[in-house]
Amino acid sequence: MEAVSDHLQDLKASEIPWIAFLDRTAEQSSPRGLDEGFCEIFRRLLLSADVSATAEAALQVDEFYRDTYLPSDPLMRFEDDKGMAEFLATLWESVFDWYV
Repeated sequence: MEAVSDHLQDLKASEIPWIAFLDRTAEQSSPRGLDEGFCEIFRRLLLSADVSATAEAALQVDEFYRDTYLPSDPLMRFEDDKGMAEFLATLWESVFDWYV
């Protein structure tokens, strides 16, 4: 399994269309924005051969929401959904923009 992961890490982004898409999206997003954060998480997930990568990615999404996204707008903590609707909508768009 590790050999597969090492091989994927060595490939150029242009050789893997979904990596090129994630890199391009991250470059075009605002620094430490939602798109960039999601792209980094998805990139690590998709290049990993580790069986626990999915669980780790879920923890990273949760950590990103709690430590980066929520503090980015202090007024969000007073909203009923604490910004979760926008956060999940951006996550959804990130996945399906890449998938489609």
